[in-house]
Amino acid sequence: MCSLLKEYKLTCCEDAADTDIIYTYYQDTLGRCSAIDHMFVDSSLCHNIISNCTVESGVNFSDHVPISCLVAVQGSVSITTASKPDTKRQGRNTTCNVLRWDKGDLGAYYNFTGQLLHNMFVPYNLLQCKCEGDACTHKADINRFYNDLILTLNSAAMHTIPMVHCNSSKPYWTAELQELKEDSIQACKAWCASGKPRQGWLYKIRLHAKYKYKAAIRNAAMNFEWDLDDELSYCYLQKDMNKFWKKWKQHFSKKSTAPLHINGHTQAESIAEKFKQSFSDSCFDSYCDKSSFDELCMHLHSETEMLDASTNNVFSVSDIEKALSSLKGGKAAGVDNIVKEHLTHSHPALIVHLKLLFNIMSVH
Repeated sequence: MCSLLKEYKLTCCEDAADTDIIYTYYQDTLGRCSAIDHMFVDSSLCHNIISNCTVESGVNFSDHVPISCLVAVQGSVSITTASKPDTKRQGRNTTCNVLRWDKGDLGAYYNFTGQLLHNMFVPYNLLQCKCEGDACTHKADINRFYNDLILTLNSAAMHTIPMVHCNSSKPYWTAELQELKEDSIQACKAWCASGKPRQGWLYKIRLHAKYKYKAAIRNAAMNFEWDLDDELSYCYLQKDMNKFWKKWKQHFSKKSTAPLHINGHTQAESIAEKFKQSFSDSCFDSYCDKSSFDELCMHLHSETEMLDASTNNVFSVSDIEKALSSLKGGKAAGVDNIVKEHLTHSHPALIVHLKLLFNIMSVH
């Protein structure tokens, strides 16, 4: 072992820094413990180690206790790997991530959006000016205003709302399990603050909260499996094969990783280009349809005749609030990555900005 460490210039963190690690493995039932887990770093970093300790979280069901080592490094560190790509993961969608609004800091998101919206440039002049001819000559300014709003919402969410993989949540997770998890964490924090005693009432409370949480997870997983078995059995007895196989594929079938084949194309780029061409052929420039364009202009003109000519407010704040209240949660985001929660949890100044955006769009 010593020759191996010397060859690769490795140093044990316990030898390079002051540490209070007594054990990295503890069996609560028997009361046996040992320090069998260690962390090594490059010898050039041994003087930069700030702390080396174990982590007691209250949600770790293993007898092995995680080790945390904090190292101070100057400058940026870039890591490059020359390993071969994992072919097993090529068929998975690694970009399927969702924002966990129930885990985020909604107050910080509210304040963040308020600050960004306050400092954002608003093109009020577009409410008064007119386009030259039939085509819109202010499209770039309107798109810039829209993109600034999208960037504001996404930036605020990125700094305040955690993002997880879409399939990371357990299907059997409930509010009761979340409450038991919080109880176990709080009991562990109180136990650590008291010096991690291995006897007494505080130690018993910690073990009770931990085992109760562990048993609840096990029972919830078993009940979920039993309910699934009951649903499959019921569909089979009722000879509802369509529902049976739909349920079966939903839980047991793996997604096919076979490449798509569309009109002789198998590469993702060529398939995307084919879809782009197909949609381009099906769509047209609305400004080229003179009759439809004139009809739309007449309709907008009739709607704005009774409005204040100095404001051109086709849409009001109440219209925006009513539209936001009718949105349903849990829906997938569009190309701009905006969902309902981006709008409903933001600062109220967003409603004013949306009103201005829609009124500007109606004018042009």
